[in-house]
Amino acid sequence: MSAACIIPHVDPLADAPLRLEIAKEYDPLVLQFLVNGMREQPIAFAQSQKTVFIHPDLYTSGLPDSIQELHGLCRLHAKATQKRNTSSLRPLLCQKFADLYRQLSHAATFEELLGCSQALILIKAMIILGEDDDQTPYSEAVSYILAGIAGRLWHQAPIQLPQNLSPRHAWILAESVRRTIIMAFLLRSVYSLKTRKYSVRTPFVDALPFDVRTYLWDEGTEQT
Repeated sequence: MSAACIIPHVDPLADAPLRLEIAKEYDPLVLQFLVNGMREQPIAFAQSQKTVFIHPDLYTSGLPDSIQELHGLCRLHAKATQKRNTSSLRPLLCQKFADLYRQLSHAATFEELLGCSQALILIKAMIILGEDDDQTPYSEAVSYILAGIAGRLWHQAPIQLPQNLSPRHAWILAESVRRTIIMAFLLRSVYSLKTRKYSVRTPFVDALPFDVRTYLWDEGTEQT
């Protein structure tokens, strides 16, 4: 298995949105800013079980197993990052990614699908953006897998939210889905930037609904 933990014999883009892409290059400083920002996500989750796309209030009945396992992995990764030895975790991360990727195809509920997708994105970020692994060549399979995760989530997202959800919980669920899809494509672009010095822009992501009330993500009170 390669350093990028490729899962063979899959075509995740079979269910992905329209493959309309625009190649785009970035200034090296912007590139490093994006890479560092993505590297901070597992550390943030280890500290608070929250990131810019994973909200602790989303899972009211308790964190799914995938998210609980993710928290433990992120804590291990945070410690390894301090020691500049993230490569030592690669075999474990690769195994967990493979296990969750198989589980993704058999998710019984949309909540399980969302939890698996969020965990897969952060685990893949820890694998492909390790600070002590800057020489791994680009792999198209990694790009396909990330786009496939986003595509599956987009296709299976509910058309209507359950009526028993509070206004805040309904907003968090909808926003979590949107942000998770965006993060999958963002990680895909950051990975391409890190390995190829350019990425592709996907207009599909620009077309996703956007709520300007981003402050609600960090508020702890019920909103109507």
